[in-house]
Amino acid sequence: YNNYAPVQTQATSIYSYPVPSCVDAESVLLHATDASTTTLRFTYTSKLPVVISLFLNATEIENSAFNLTEDLKTAQERSYEKHFLAKEGTQRELKTSIPLPLSRISASSVPKSKFASVQRYALILRLEPQKHKHRFVNVYYFELKQGGEGVLDAKLIKHKAEIKDQAYYVYDIYGMEAIKGKAQLQQDSLDQLCTICFSKRIEVVILPCRHMCLCLSCAGLFNQRDANNVSRVKAECPMCRSGIQSFINIQGIGNG
Repeated sequence: YNNYAPVQTQATSIYSYPVPSCVDAESVLLHATDASTTTLRFTYTSKLPVVISLFLNATEIENSAFNLTEDLKTAQERSYEKHFLAKEGTQRELKTSIPLPLSRISASSVPKSKFASVQRYALILRLEPQKHKHRFVNVYYFELKQGGEGVLDAKLIKHKAEIKDQAYYVYDIYGMEAIKGKAQLQQDSLDQLCTICFSKRIEVVILPCRHMCLCLSCAGLFNQRDANNVSRVKAECPMCRSGIQSFINIQGIGNG
């Protein structure tokens, strides 16, 4: 990371690893059904039958070394747990009734734990496709905020993918087109030009702001220094002007 040097990922194409199942996090919504029940609805996409697990007001215990989920436990009060075997498909809606009034859900406080490996979340959705060639689990963590009357909005605060015996935290990259209802990136969604040279495709993500707006050559400009070892280019993101700490070079998309 010295001198803002671009950091390359493993030398594989980003298109070679399709995601078997995912949730449209923006579709997650809770609303009052009646005085004693709440309805949760969201849409998902899966290439295989998938087990979807719902945890309301639950604590996650992670392996501190690998960040893999060891257990998910619902609280004794104002909590709920349910598991579904859902069909494969694109943008399928799942709707379920929760035997708690909306007021009891919205009143649930979610205190932060002093232990990083033990945290409580207002809502967790876990997806594990069946008969996949290897273990591939997506876990979505939400906080709940009051929306309109009789509605709770779910805001995604963390997304983790557990692939085989490794855990990866998933973040949005700003600068790529949103791909609604698709479980794999497409080349045309990344066919955008560098914001500096306007001639090469973007392939570098700026951290910590996560704007993907540079080609590898222009990212190298931030490493150039004069005789006094002063950077020739101010280390600011060209999109948001926030400071640059490092780069990530996403391979397989910058040629052309």
